[in-house]
Amino acid sequence: MAFDELRFLSRVKAKPGAFFGEPSLTGLRDLLTGMEWGAKTVQQSAGLPENGLFPVFLGGFLPWYERRYKKDGYSTSCWGHMLYVSFGLERRAFEFCLNCFEEYLTQELGLSLPPAEPWPEKTSDTEEEAACSTHS
Repeated sequence: MAFDELRFLSRVKAKPGAFFGEPSLTGLRDLLTGMEWGAKTVQQSAGLPENGLFPVFLGGFLPWYERRYKKDGYSTSCWGHMLYVSFGLERRAFEFCLNCFEEYLTQELGLSLPPAEPWPEKTSDTEEEAACSTHS
């Protein structure tokens, strides 16, 4: 099964704490660029085309954001600009980024993020302990 970028980003938006703690633009940036780097490294070492995991977000959205929003002369990366216009507040910048991404999906691609899938229920600690003890 192929990696579904929009489904993944929908889950990150719904529950960012499952991926990097508190909602944070820096956490989102680090997660996406780390996963992208890892995917390209694996693809390159396997002799596969380097498609990456996030062509819509990293390949399309960030250049769109640059054209659409970076008109105030603030010279920095898109990530830094999102923090700048969010007054340096990580949570606010995270929300602003994902709102802009959804705007990009709608306006440029005629798409939207799918609804986030429900998370599996947490098993009880005793079930987890039993599962761990059978594997040790």
